[in-house]
Amino acid sequence: MSDIFKEVEEDLRREQSLELWKKYGKYVLALAVVIVATAAGIVSWKEYRERAMNEQGAEYASAMALIGEEDQQRVADAFGALASHADGGYQALARLQEAAALIAAEDDQAAFAVYDQLIDEAGTPDNLRRVARYLRGMHQIGKLPASDIRASLAPLMEGNDPWRFLAQELVAMAELDGGNLDGARQIFRELSDDAAAPAGVRARAARLLQAIGGNG
Repeated sequence: MSDIFKEVEEDLRREQSLELWKKYGKYVLALAVVIVATAAGIVSWKEYRERAMNEQGAEYASAMALIGEEDQQRVADAFGALASHADGGYQALARLQEAAALIAAEDDQAAFAVYDQLIDEAGTPDNLRRVARYLRGMHQIGKLPASDIRASLAPLMEGNDPWRFLAQELVAMAELDGGNLDGARQIFRELSDDAAAPAGVRARAARLLQAIGGNG
C-alpha cells in the first residue's frame, strides 16, 4: 500500500512541477537572459556610463526613470522616440526597452515588430541582436506553433553560438507548451546530458525531464 501512495505522491510532484514551469518558466528564462545579456552587452553599458552626460545619455536616463510607471505605453513611446534618432548601443538598448514596455502593455504585435527591426537592422550589435531574437521567441510561446519558434531561433542554435543552449531550452519549452511531450523530452534529455551546457540549463532540463516522465 505504501508503494501506491509513493507513486501518487511522485505523480503529483511531477504535475505540480510541470504546471509551475508552464506558469513561471518564462520568468526563469528571462532572468537567465538578463544575466547573459548583461555580460554580452557590457560594451554598450560602458558606452552608456562614459557618455551619461551627453544628450542621448540624459534622454535614456529619463526614459529609464519611467519604467516603474503604470502607463507602459508612455514608457514605450519614450524609448521609441530615443531610438528614432539615437545611434550605436543607445539605439539598440532603447529598442529593447521599447519592446519590453510594449509587452507589458499587452501590445505583443507591436513588440514583435520592434524585435524584428532590431534583428534586421545592420547597425544592431551582434550580441543585442541575439537578445532580441531570443526575447521575441520567448514571448511568442503560446502564440505561435513550436515549429515557428524553432525556425526563428535557428540562427542561435548553429555551431558554437553562445546562446545555443538557452535557445534549445526555449524550443523545448515551446514544445512542452504545445503538448509535444516527446519533442520536449528529447531536447531536455540532450541538454541535461551535454557537459558543455551551463550548469543552470542542465539542472533545469533534468528537473523538467523528470517532471514530464523522462523515461517515457
